[in-house]
Parts: sequence; C-alpha cells; structure tokens
Amino acid sequence: MALLPRILTRLAVSLAPLSLCIAIHASTAPEPYYQGKSLTMWTDALAEPNPEIRARAATAIGQMDLRARSAIDDLTALLRDPDARVRRAAAATLGSMGPIARRSVPALTICVNDLDHDVRYEACVALGEMGPDAATAAAALGGLLGKPDEDVVVAAAATALGKIGVAAVPALIANLHSTSPYVRTLSADALGAIGPAALPALPALRDRLTDTSGAVRGSAAAAIGAIGPAAKAATASLIAAMGDPVLPVRVKSAEALGRIGPGAGSALPALRVAGASPEATLRVAAAAAIWEIARDARAALPPLLSAADDDDPVVRTQVMRLLGTIGPRIVGVVGALVSALNDSDIDVRSEAIASLGEIGRDAGAAAEPLRPLLNDSAPQIRLAAATALWRIDQRPSEVITPLHELLQDKWWIIRAAAASGIGQVGPPALSMASPLRRAMKDSFATVRIAAAAALWRVTGESDETLPILAAAAADDTTRELYARQAAIVALGQMGAAARPAVPTLQRDLQDDFPVIRNAARDALTAIARR
Repeated sequence: MALLPRILTRLAVSLAPLSLCIAIHASTAPEPYYQGKSLTMWTDALAEPNPEIRARAATAIGQMDLRARSAIDDLTALLRDPDARVRRAAAATLGSMGPIARRSVPALTICVNDLDHDVRYEACVALGEMGPDAATAAAALGGLLGKPDEDVVVAAAATALGKIGVAAVPALIANLHSTSPYVRTLSADALGAIGPAALPALPALRDRLTDTSGAVRGSAAAAIGAIGPAAKAATASLIAAMGDPVLPVRVKSAEALGRIGPGAGSALPALRVAGASPEATLRVAAAAAIWEIARDARAALPPLLSAADDDDPVVRTQVMRLLGTIGPRIVGVVGALVSALNDSDIDVRSEAIASLGEIGRDAGAAAEPLRPLLNDSAPQIRLAAATALWRIDQRPSEVITPLHELLQDKWWIIRAAAASGIGQVGPPALSMASPLRRAMKDSFATVRIAAAAALWRVTGESDETLPILAAAAADDTTRELYARQAAIVALGQMGAAARPAVPTLQRDLQDDFPVIRNAARDALTAIARR
C-alpha cells in the first residue's frame, strides 16, 4: 500500500497513518490510565527510591495522551537524576510531548553533553521535537557536530537543528566547514530541512558543490533546491554540477534547478542535454526541471516517455506522477498512463490511475480501460480506479458500489479513503448515508472523521457531523496531530455550516503545535469567506 498516503492527499480530507480516540476537552476529561495505573500514580512513582521504578514511570507517562503535561516539571527534574536510565527515559518522554514541554529546553540542553551516550541521544531527539521552541539549544547542538566519532548522536543533533529552523542556520553554516565529510553532509541535509529560511547559507552551500565528497555535493545541491526560488544566484553553480562525475549529484542538481523554477531559465540548455542522458533517473529529473522552469511540455515529454519502460519501478512511478502534472494537452500523455495500467508493479499502476484521475475529464479515453480495475484483487487499485473514474466520467452508479465495499475493507486506511471518495461524489451518493453513519462509529478516528465529512457533503446536513469534527478539533490531549488536523480541515470545507465550531477553532489558533495553528487559521478564513 505504498501509494495510499499519496492517494489520500488527492481526496477531500487529509489523512495519515494513525489512530485516535476522539475525546472531550482536556479540562473535563478523566485522568488517563496506562497498564492499570492512573497518571497520578505514575507521577508519584517518579519519586520512588528505586531508579528502575522511576525510569519505568517516566516511560509509562510517555505512553499516555497529552493530559500528561501535568508531569512536565517532575520529568524535567529527573533530567538531573543520578541514574542514566532515568535521565534517558525522562528525556524521551519530554520529547514525545513536543512543544508543550518547551520549559524543559534548558535542562535538555545541558543533557546534550551528558556523560551517558544514550542520554545525549535522547536529549537531541527531544530538542528536535520542540522545534523552533528549542532555539536556545542551537549552539549546544551545533557543538555536538564537532564530535563526528559519535555518529548516532551527531546525526540526532543535526536532525534537531533542521527542525529548530532559522535559529540553527549559523551553527549549520559553521559545520559546513567541518573537516569531517559526514558532518558536512549532515549539516547540508539539516539546512535542506529548514528550507527557504536557510537562505543565509546559500554562499556556503554553493561552495560545497565542489566539495571533495560526492555525498556532500549531493546534499548541498538538494539543500539549495529546498531554499527554492530565492536560490537563483546558485544557478550557474548548479549548471556546473550537472557535469559532476557522480550520478546522484547530477540528479539532485537538476532537481534543485527545477525547484528554483523560472529564475533558473539559463539552465534549460543543460537540462535538455540531460534529458537525452542514458541514465533514466537523470532524464526524469531533467524533464521535471524543464517543466517547472519553462512549463515546456513538449521538451519535457520525450525524456519522460523514454523512461516509462525503465527497469526500475521507482523511476516508472516518478514518470507516471509527472505525466499527470503535465496533463493531457500534449499528445501521448494519456496514452502513456493508460499503457501503465498493465504494469507489473502495483505502485506504478496506482500512480498512473491517480494521475489519470488528476487529469479528470480530459482523460476520457482512459475510462474504458479503467473500468475493469474496479474488480481488481488489490483494494488500493479498486480505490484508485473508482476515484479516477468519478473525476473522469462522473457516473455515480459505477463508483458507488465499489466504494461501499471498500468502506468495509479490513484496512482502516482503505475505509477512510473510501469514505472520502463517497464524499467527493456528493448528493448523488445519498444511498450511502447509512453506511457513512456506521463508519462514523469506526474504531479508527481517521475513518470517523472522513465519514463525517463525507456525510455532510452527501446530505448537506451538519447536525450529525459537526459534533464529531468539532470534538476532534478540540481534542488537545491527543499526540496524533494529523487526525486532529484532518478534522479542522473538514470544518473549513464545511464553510458557513461550521460556524458553531468557530470558538473551538479560535482556541486552536493558540495551540502549542504549529500544524494545528495553521490548519485552524486556514479553516477560519474559509468559514468567514462563505
């Protein structure tokens, strides 16, 4: 089911692999339990004289929902515990809480230089989970990168710096000049994770395109691409890197030029040459870049079509995705996607179907070849085919039955996607109201959220669906943020019908987690607009 997350992003409700029990707001929720003991009992155990019990209690609190925030101060105190097992468990649990445990950052910063290797590692991971709230730890984490003999800890420190963001850029620039190629590679990767905010590192990254290490050169090219259009000044250096003796460096340089976009227009001649390369991965990267820079489908299509039969299914999958992006206006696109419906690899077939659905009505020639796939043995193929056919042909009668069957699939992620697919059909799927109501009682929250959003789209009535979505949006106790985000997105899609949930969404604007704040802002904007 490798492509299911991608299929889901094409549907109305954003979903991700997780489960969640929708709870009432933390202020009125009962105390959480784990292994038969309440949060209070486990918190009391943090003071036990036996270090084994203290460590076990710290770990147990990490298995609870975010009502465990009441234990943050006790856990922070344990970062000074004389037993390394206890310090390690406390750091891991604080990290699992993310930004709500931000007040532990000073103590965790001290722990990055702990005498115990595992404590240092967990402290680095925890600071990364705090994100920008751990900005004050950037210098200490950067100092760890100067100790490349500790591979795992150094990697964790670099990853944390990438999550901290702009405050970490100076430390990462400094480490781009490390004598260790491993550290230089990790530093470039972390800058890539920071993205556009890493622009001050552009001169140093450009210098690393001529590094003695191919790994460093490739990571530098990828990081420049992550900066995006603002990295236009590196275009000439990336064009030069297109001649690198190491294939992955050439590929990442082409990809970076594509991410710079129209500002990298001077790279088009080099990219057209790369489009005729014997290496399929480079042809695909060059074609994608040509499309992003010039929207020149005629130049991008030949290298893609030539790679459509490559032996590597990953390459073929990338081709199918890009063909869907280019769309149907160039002869050969729909035909190539239809040909891939018989590919031996399920991911290639799934991607081809999804791209045909993305093209929509202009892919009408694909409707007939897609219909037999409604009876395919693989549920993800049936799901993709039903979704694509609806977008291409808009015949409710041929997609409702397969989607209804998929709504009862053994895999929750298929059930969630099927519910969203029914929601896309809208009022013509009114016969699915009862199955959707049953799905609103599913044991997995993503299914319940998708079913609630779909029922609103089908019936236009919010009385049944709004309470479920609003409760999920208000649940600040869950660690599973993507399910909560999906509920908020669905509320935004409901528009004016979701106005009773506005107070909840306004509270979400102050949430500890950026992903929730951003989703709430977008939802409130959508509700106000309708």
